[in-house]
Amino acid sequence: DQAHRSADPIEAKTKRPPNEAPSASINIKDFMLDDIMVRVRQVFVDDKERTLEEAVRDVCRDLGFERVGPNIKTTLEHALKVAVKRRILKCENRLYSRDTCAVGDYETGEHVQALRAAMGRGWWEREDAMRAAARHLGFSKLGPNIRQAFRSAFNSGIRQKLLEANGSAVRRL
Repeated sequence: DQAHRSADPIEAKTKRPPNEAPSASINIKDFMLDDIMVRVRQVFVDDKERTLEEAVRDVCRDLGFERVGPNIKTTLEHALKVAVKRRILKCENRLYSRDTCAVGDYETGEHVQALRAAMGRGWWEREDAMRAAARHLGFSKLGPNIRQAFRSAFNSGIRQKLLEANGSAVRRL
């Protein structure tokens, strides 16, 4: 499962030359929820408000699909609800918009929760855990601010006995 998490299905499935139709083999079920979170954050970087239908359509297109079928609609509606719970988006008056812009918009406790949620069970290398937690919050890359936020989250989680460390490895308790 950890090896599957480190693969980037978005890159593999949607990078294609401009104006080339998506492959018929692309299926919404091939995308992991955290990879969809990255795309949701990217779509909403323009700070536009969107209705549910507009948000689904825009994320659908960003994933490489030409139209919204019933499976895509169901999956993306669920993903938008998750994005609201993770504070990637907010929904006010039935309009979705960006909630958090940067990792610094989250509290340390939210970083710890993201680490715990992204890691699941078992031991993880800290770097892999940071990468998974960043994707959990919709961030595609580990920049210096994200690294620092999750280093602090490791320390906080260990002090609170929510995480356990063994050298460079960490696991949730």
